Amino acid sequence: MLRFLILLSLCCTALAEPTQQAQAETNNFYLQQQIKQAADVASIKQQVTTQTDQLKKIAEELDAQKTQITELSQQQKAFDEQFNYQDLRKELLDRQQESIDWWWTVIGIFLAIVALIIPLLTRNYIKNLKEQIDDSKNASKQASEELEKVKEQIEASKQANRLAAQELDKIKTHSLEAEKIKQQISQKWDLVSAEKPNKELIENIKGSDDVTPLDEEIAKAYELQEKNDIDGAIVQWQQILGIAKFDQDISLQARAYFDIGYLLQEYKKENKQAIEVYQKAIELNPKYSPTYNNLGIAYVHLMQYEDAAGAFQKAIALNSEYDQAYYNLGFTHANLMQYEDAIAAYKKGLELNPEDSQAYNNLGFAYAILTQYEDAIAAYKKALEFNPENSRAYFNLFELELMTQGKLGKSLKQQFEQLFTETADLIEYKMLCLFEHLLDSGHGLSHAEKDNFREQFEGYDFGGWNWTLIDNWIEKQNPNEHLKDALEFFKTFDKKNS
Repeated sequence: MLRFLILLSLCCTALAEPTQQAQAETNNFYLQQQIKQAADVASIKQQVTTQTDQLKKIAEELDAQKTQITELSQQQKAFDEQFNYQDLRKELLDRQQESIDWWWTVIGIFLAIVALIIPLLTRNYIKNLKEQIDDSKNASKQASEELEKVKEQIEASKQANRLAAQELDKIKTHSLEAEKIKQQISQKWDLVSAEKPNKELIENIKGSDDVTPLDEEIAKAYELQEKNDIDGAIVQWQQILGIAKFDQDISLQARAYFDIGYLLQEYKKENKQAIEVYQKAIELNPKYSPTYNNLGIAYVHLMQYEDAAGAFQKAIALNSEYDQAYYNLGFTHANLMQYEDAIAAYKKGLELNPEDSQAYNNLGFAYAILTQYEDAIAAYKKALEFNPENSRAYFNLFELELMTQGKLGKSLKQQFEQLFTETADLIEYKMLCLFEHLLDSGHGLSHAEKDNFREQFEGYDFGGWNWTLIDNWIEKQNPNEHLKDALEFFKTFDKKNS
């Protein structure tokens, strides 16, 4: 049986030799082209060699077992001699021999299987390797094609970049031209605003050779204002504002907000909305002092004098020669009863504009409140010198003459009566004349005098007359009951129309 298995193993090995020869021929065929394939086949052979070595070790172990069996046999023999166990020893030996034969059979079968499997594995590996080589060639070809496409894309990208650069240069050129046009438009309209519409200049701009559609839109807004179509003018400025936002023209946006604010403030008397619009103008152009000045005026109309003072001071900080801002600041300080500061502001404004009649009038009132009557009278006279039709300066001067002299100057009265004949301009004058008459007569107003005054000035008021000075003066008169009665009568006209 053992011999038969050995012969079978040898035959399998003999059958495997042609396969190994074919393997060698195949390896030689691919050796030059596929070095990696040969290395892998060698690796497999190495594994077979390793396995063979392992089988040899098993054989050596079997030999060692044989030696042990021999020793055991000898020992058994000794036992048999001693105990006569011959049959038992024979049976043990037979079993051991069968075990050895079984192991040799296993070894032979394993060698036969290995001899059959190795060629199959080699063929499959070679087939897979060839497929991988083909795939690699195809991948390389595809990579080359993709590389060509990438090169084409890079070239196209370079061309696109060149075109983009050219377009960018054009855009920059157009942008510079647009900016130049914006500056030209802004310069054209620097001397025109809703606050100071210059009809002649507007017509000149419209008739110029370089007039633009935007110039015509701006001119239309001022024309609507000239026609007193304030709502239409505001809508027109809102459309211009939309154009300015689209063109990202910050300067024109600020101008639009400024003019809208002025129209809301001056014509619509919507001071809260005007303040919001002025603040937007300031956000866009925080260095334009007239916006702060108009913002302050809006605050004054709302009697927010602290805010007004801050706005006027900002206007002055931006333009130290802004005489109107100094005037407005003085007026605000006076309303805050800060008369020393008011005087300082009026004086500074008069240094810049020494012919401002209204500034002299307000300066005189601040002096009068501080009982500096001589300075007040001098200021009122200056006001009349530069504007003989300043009715408010006349009233204030009459009031001081009444308080200091007890009567009104005749020449000043004649001058006033020649200039002013309208009922609205006479109510303060008639009141002061009646006070003069009361001082001279020593009695109060009669019913007839009250009825005549009421009939003549029904529906009129004293236009914001400041009663402070005359109140203080009457309090110092003795007796003064008839003067107080007259004062209360005159104040009823303000109460009716408040």
